[in-house]
Formats: sequence, C-alpha cells, structure tokens
Amino acid sequence: MKKTIGGILGIGGFLMFVGGIVCLGLELEGPIGMVLLVLGLVACTVGFTLIIQPNPEDAKRMEEFKTYKPQTGLDYLEELKQTKETYIADPKRNERLKVARRNGPWNKEILKQDCRRLRYAVVINGFKEAFYYTNDPQQGAFILWVFYSTDKNMDPITLKKLAQKHRGRINQIMAEQDVFFTNEIVAPELYLTSMFVDRTWLPAGYVTGWLLPIVANPEKFESVHLIPAKYWTKALVANNMDGNKIEQKLVEESAVDSKPNAEEIFE
Repeated sequence: MKKTIGGILGIGGFLMFVGGIVCLGLELEGPIGMVLLVLGLVACTVGFTLIIQPNPEDAKRMEEFKTYKPQTGLDYLEELKQTKETYIADPKRNERLKVARRNGPWNKEILKQDCRRLRYAVVINGFKEAFYYTNDPQQGAFILWVFYSTDKNMDPITLKKLAQKHRGRINQIMAEQDVFFTNEIVAPELYLTSMFVDRTWLPAGYVTGWLLPIVANPEKFESVHLIPAKYWTKALVANNMDGNKIEQKLVEESAVDSKPNAEEIFE
C-alpha cells in the first residue's frame, strides 16, 4: 500500500514540478509557478521515500533472522518437510508473491497446483545485484541460476557434490543459453534453471548462502519458485545467512572420504 501511495505521489509531484516550470517560463503573474515547484519537489521526495522504504514486516523479520544460530547435525529432509508444512498451512501464502512475467516462465501456477513438491536447490550463479542488499526499487528482484534434482530423497550435500561433478555440463548450458531459460537437463533427474527471486523472499534480502528450498516440477511446469524465507525452519535460515559453511564443510569432508570409481575418473 505504501509503495502504491509513493508511486502516486511521485507521479503527481513530477507533474506539478513540470507545471511549475511551465508557469515560470510563461512568466505568469503570482506565485503559482514557485508553489507548484515546491509542492512537486516535496511530493516527489515523500513518494520516493515511501517506495524505497522496506515493508515493516519484512524488515522486522530480517532483524529476527539475524538472531538465529547456525546448527549442525541436521536431518535435511526433515527440515524440508517442516518448511513444506509451514508453507502449505498458510492460506495466504501466495498473495504477496510478485512475479516478473505473469504469462511467461515465471508465473505462479506451479505454486497453486503443485506446491507440495519442495526440493533443495544449489545456487550456481546470478545477476550481480543478487549478492548485495539494496532498497533500490529497480533492483527489488533478480535472476538466479540454480541446480536441483527431481529425486525427492536428494539431500543437499549430495546435490552440491553432483553440481561439482557436472560442472562441465552446467557451464556448457550457461554458455549456450540466454539469460532466461528453464529446466535444462544436466543429467537424468538433474536440472539447471533460471529462477526469478524477489529480495524479500531471502533471509537477508540478498544471496548469503548456496542452499535454497524451491518448488519445481519440470514435467508439468516451466516455473521454478523459491519458497520465501518466512516459511523456512530456523536452522535453514541461520545456516543460509552464515553462508552454508556447515553444509560446505560436509561436502568437502565427504569428498575426502569417498574415492572416485573408474567411471568418474574417465568421465
């Protein structure tokens, strides 16, 4: 609501400002030109402030997230299950989700029809705006490229190792495709896709970690959607804001423990 009011004030202020310049240019008698200029500047300033001001709920939630502590020894499939249950339990879960293209590959239809298909995704890369915080309304959303599996039992540690194993194929897809592409097959049950993300869906308002819970069903929908952080478990939020260092350590430890077979060596 505040952003709508801000937009109205901004447009109205701009028109008043232009009107004031016209009046001064025509040298009309009286202070009407100067009054319009001043009112226009005030309206534009107030409007812009309202537009860039974070939603109080989002700001409060992000401050609360900072108090969460990273956790080890997680059952990641259980964390995903709890996230799904929290998300599904909210009857208004999709009301505030903004989408870049209503009729394009980022529509919300998958959230309405297939919201139970939660999976983990590994962040591969993204627009540079994805990796720092800003209140600029023009940078309120961005594109991430993520890697995921349709295997419902896939844990994030194995998924990250698979992303490393198939890095050559991932690089090939990203070199051949445009910025916007959906559900490119990397290997059986493994996909690389563009994903539209609004800043308010992330714990800190920008990308802090590489592990994200998503909704995806490539057999039925082009869209892949991030589940907003307000539905995540405390552990997923805390570990993400910590850069998923705990998960990365598990990836590195398991890589040391496991020995590649001949197929992997000569792949």
